[in-house]
Amino acid sequence: MKKLFILTASFIFALSAIASPPDSTVTKKKPAAAKDRILIGAGFANWLNAPAGVNVKFAGSRSFDAAVMYDQPLGTSPISLALGLGFSAQNISSNAQFKDTLGVTSLAPYADSVYSDIKRNKISMSYLTVPFELRFRSKPDKAYRRWNVAAGFKFGLLVQSHSKYQDSNVKTKSYPVDNLNLLNYGPTFRFGYGQVSLYGYYALSNVFENGKGPWVTPFNFGLVLAPF
Repeated sequence: MKKLFILTASFIFALSAIASPPDSTVTKKKPAAAKDRILIGAGFANWLNAPAGVNVKFAGSRSFDAAVMYDQPLGTSPISLALGLGFSAQNISSNAQFKDTLGVTSLAPYADSVYSDIKRNKISMSYLTVPFELRFRSKPDKAYRRWNVAAGFKFGLLVQSHSKYQDSNVKTKSYPVDNLNLLNYGPTFRFGYGQVSLYGYYALSNVFENGKGPWVTPFNFGLVLAPF
């Protein structure tokens, strides 16, 4: 996760020059309110509709999102459209045992006696994303902060996946996770003040390919920082 964060941060700041070119003027002026050109978010990941007995560990399941956005105001209105390129990672920690039978993945909970000895059992998925947002911003206050609301949609392409397992005797890391859906997409929502927002994402896609695994719906929520 640390390596992914470092690579993503380098990617985001390299592209930020494209999203916000330097100001060629030399006249000093009051700073403009942020246009949310760079979004960096972290929060909790989870699954809906997991098979009976499979429980996702809330504290151990995390999400990370980062994107560079191009913001286009609609005339002089407080509404704008934004399109971007980004990266998303989801880490799901659970009591699920992954089993493959004739090319089909099934999830079943470990027996309590077995799971009590397990120190780590998670899968990680990384996506290249294309986010889109319809944004509304209030007028900036004296500190150039404002309320903002954004509803959008995000498309993701799976670029990496792996699983980690560790108990008192065994520690393994496997690449990739079988039968994962290459596409991840769904609506997004942000609401906040100044540079910080609450965000949520609900996937309309399945974690696994259709017919090759249970229908499990990912979602995540957390905080987003928009420094520029």
